Amino acid sequence: MKWKRILKENAQQPAKGSYSDWKEVIAQEGFNQCVYCAIHENAFGGPRNFHVEHYRPRSKFDHLVNVILNLFYACAICNVFKSDHWPGEPCEDHSMICYPDPSQVDYDTLFDVDFDTGLVSGKFVASRYLVEQLHLNRHQLVLERRRFFIYDQIRQKRESLVRLTGELELIGDEKSLKYLGRIVRMIASIDSVKDKIHSIRPYTSDQTR
Repeated sequence: MKWKRILKENAQQPAKGSYSDWKEVIAQEGFNQCVYCAIHENAFGGPRNFHVEHYRPRSKFDHLVNVILNLFYACAICNVFKSDHWPGEPCEDHSMICYPDPSQVDYDTLFDVDFDTGLVSGKFVASRYLVEQLHLNRHQLVLERRRFFIYDQIRQKRESLVRLTGELELIGDEKSLKYLGRIVRMIASIDSVKDKIHSIRPYTSDQTR
C-alpha cells in the first residue's frame, strides 16, 4: 500500500467521450489505487467504489472538466472528503496548505508511515493538510496499512526461506541439519506473523456503537 506518482506525461487526451467514459483508462494509469490514500480497488469493493477525481475541482475550473491531465482515480471516500476544496495552487516545497499535484510529486515522499500502528503523518504543511482533510488515518486505511506491512514481512521471510533451501541442497551433508533447524524456526516465525493478520480488527465494539 504505497503511493505512486501518476505519469501524466504519458497520458493521451481521448478523442471522444467525456471523463465518465474514461474511467478504465484513468484507473490503469493510476495503478488501480486511490491517488490520495493509496488503497487498492481490490481492498475496497472494486471499481464501483472508485470515482474519476477532478484534481482541480469542476466548480472552480470548469474548463478542465474533460481534460485528461486533470483526472485521477480516487476512492469514493477520499473523493467525497476532498469535494471541491481548493486552498490554492501547489507550491514546490509543500510549505503551504494545498493539494500537491499527483502527476508532479510522488506522494510517498510526503508522508511517514508507522506500519506497526498503521498511522500516517505528513512531513510538510501540505501533506499534514491532506491527512486532516481527507482523514487518511480513518480505520479502514489503518487496517490496510498494517496488513500490508504484515504481508511484506511474510514475503521477506519466504524469500529468505527459499535462499536457505538452496543452500541446504548444495551442502547435502551433516551440516544440513543446522540449516534444517533454521528453516523450521523460520517457518514458525512465518506462522506467527500470519496469526497477527487475524488479530487486527478495523473497529472496536465501542466504535461501532
